[in-house]
Amino acid sequence: MYHGILVDHALDDPTIIKKFKILGTRKKYAWTLYLIEISDLSVEDTLQEIQKNLKSQFYIHFYKGHKMYVIYKNKIFIMDPYDKLTWRECIQHGLLERIPLDDLKFAPCTPEDEKKYFKG
Repeated sequence: MYHGILVDHALDDPTIIKKFKILGTRKKYAWTLYLIEISDLSVEDTLQEIQKNLKSQFYIHFYKGHKMYVIYKNKIFIMDPYDKLTWRECIQHGLLERIPLDDLKFAPCTPEDEKKYFKG
């Protein structure tokens, strides 16, 4: 199973969040972040569905083991969450999309980080 972070404010139709198993939530600014789970079998179709619903200047990311998908409105990147050297092209794309560098940390992106990020 892949885990991912959906942000209600990043979606044209935030009600699609209800389609997924929600493992946790966190408030950040006026937004709600959802930790969701998606099946390995439906990951590609799910990512495309979310991408169609994604607003410009946002991204969504999903991760499992050494594979992380980062989805922008116009492009999908596949990276290793444990190897930040694989993140360069994706970060550059995010900067071109006018996403601040501080927001391109793709956190959380490991089960260890996820537990800290969504605790409490």
